[in-house]
Amino acid sequence: MNQKGKNRPVVLITGTSNKVGKSLCEVFHAARYRIIGIERHKTRGMPDEILNFDIGRLTHPDDKCESFCRHVEELVRGRLDSLVNNSSVRVAKPVEKITAADWKKALDVNLLAPFWLIRRFLPLLKASKGSVVNILSIHAVQTKPEFAACAASEGALISLTRSMAVELGPEVRVNAVVPAANEKTPPSAGEIARTAHFLSGPDASSMTGAIVNVDNCVTSSLDNYGSIC
Repeated sequence: MNQKGKNRPVVLITGTSNKVGKSLCEVFHAARYRIIGIERHKTRGMPDEILNFDIGRLTHPDDKCESFCRHVEELVRGRLDSLVNNSSVRVAKPVEKITAADWKKALDVNLLAPFWLIRRFLPLLKASKGSVVNILSIHAVQTKPEFAACAASEGALISLTRSMAVELGPEVRVNAVVPAANEKTPPSAGEIARTAHFLSGPDASSMTGAIVNVDNCVTSSLDNYGSIC
């Protein structure tokens, strides 16, 4: 690898196969980042490296988890500028039908995996004065019936975002993006990705603990015309 390649910033992105994940890869690639992607299912895409791993396993560490983390450390080559937690699972069931397994899945992926990834790679993030961006959904702040597990796990991630921003600053900044759609002008995946990129970079050096809504006023309006997605 040439010296120019060594100087490229490095981003670790989870959930690279969905629309937002693909846009994240495109935006960070255009900004000359080297991209390490993590995806549960086998996929092809833009990341310079793609690892197939279920991050929900991080809550219950074993040899496979350790092997995965060491592989990430090898791929980033001693440098990690940004971690973007974009993976999530959606449990949509009435209260009477939610199981312990449903709660475990929602909490493991939506809340606990971001924590364990931050903790494991914290020395690298501190060394680069790096950034964490957590991508949530509208259910973190506003929800509807049958989304109890999703709303609780993502709402808790907002609290974790603020708590970690307080504890890890100023070495590491931690922010969140909350997209939502209304019936007329839903935000594009690219807009969400560009917001995450902005929060990751030097132009947002004073932003930490911020919860950034990309929602066309859905979370600010009393009108019930917004369609929660």
